[in-house]
Amino acid sequence: MPATPAPVRIRLSDVARHAGVSSATASMALRGTPGIAAETAARVRRAAEELGYQPDAAAQALARSGNRAEQGAFYGTIGLLSANPVPRSEEWRRSDPFLPRNVIAETAAELGYALYHLKLPQTSSEASSTLRQLEARNVRGILVEAANQPIPDTGFPWDRFAVIVCSPPQDEIPFHSISSHSATEAHNAVVRCHRLGYRRFGLVADLRRFADWLGGFDMAVIRLGLRDAAPFLDLPDWDEDAFLRWFEKERPEVVIANQDDRPVKALARRGLRAPRDFGYCCLDVPPSDTDRKLSGFVQMRGARDQLALELLHGFLRRKEFGPPAAPLTMNVGLQWIEGTTLRRPRKKADLAPQSAS
Repeated sequence: MPATPAPVRIRLSDVARHAGVSSATASMALRGTPGIAAETAARVRRAAEELGYQPDAAAQALARSGNRAEQGAFYGTIGLLSANPVPRSEEWRRSDPFLPRNVIAETAAELGYALYHLKLPQTSSEASSTLRQLEARNVRGILVEAANQPIPDTGFPWDRFAVIVCSPPQDEIPFHSISSHSATEAHNAVVRCHRLGYRRFGLVADLRRFADWLGGFDMAVIRLGLRDAAPFLDLPDWDEDAFLRWFEKERPEVVIANQDDRPVKALARRGLRAPRDFGYCCLDVPPSDTDRKLSGFVQMRGARDQLALELLHGFLRRKEFGPPAAPLTMNVGLQWIEGTTLRRPRKKADLAPQSAS
């Protein structure tokens, strides 16, 4: 009697393929990680149900034992040093649940830590004050949110702490870094728009903070053999007049930018509509765009910060302080939003050759 074949185990990668997302997105959707679009999460759950996916219980138990605090355990306080202004109230905790600070606070609590938020020091006197406050609370682990800004050398003794940097790598802080954006997203934005038929591209961004976007943009333009790209517009702060002058002079078919919906609104005031008159691809679709009107990438900052805290927790448990011998740079995957500001993908029927009449 022939042996009964063993049932085929459905893996997370199968669910991701069925739902049309990456394995990382599928994992975060099934775990309920903040920042995943509701439509995407529902599609992943539906795919898991249709395929009969069952998470690996042993792997989940192992992850919980290593990364989650025991019931009621408290390990101490983690410092959050942020380049952004420190809120003076607790209102941010009750606001947008996808804000990075909310994700950090919730994840820290799950891991058994309190969170102490300070401004990233910019001078030596601020560094001394920050050190005194951290030492008074016995802080040994620090999460740095540099907001893609250079970190000045203030003499802060980073080597006394376990540190994770949530931004591209910084020479001043030679620790592991996790970023939610990279040159890849600008490169992929050009490739996606090229597939939709756009040929003249224009990049608008604060290139002092997002220089890697220019590198990814140029790489895609060269790779695709595009000879008619508009000169990029370096716009550290939004300036509608400067943007409109650039647009009217260069006339790009599609604008790729990180300026939320302001370029779209500025051109609408001139009677131009996306995608009828131009295309717009946003490299950082804000959580406030709940209607998913903007086409572009959502940066998974919640997933980034969750991963950063879990790594920091591991360093603290193992008492690993100071810079590592070989700092690693990690990038969290992005989520593409179809939106309404780019042309719709052409159907296969539209691409079929037309018969002669």
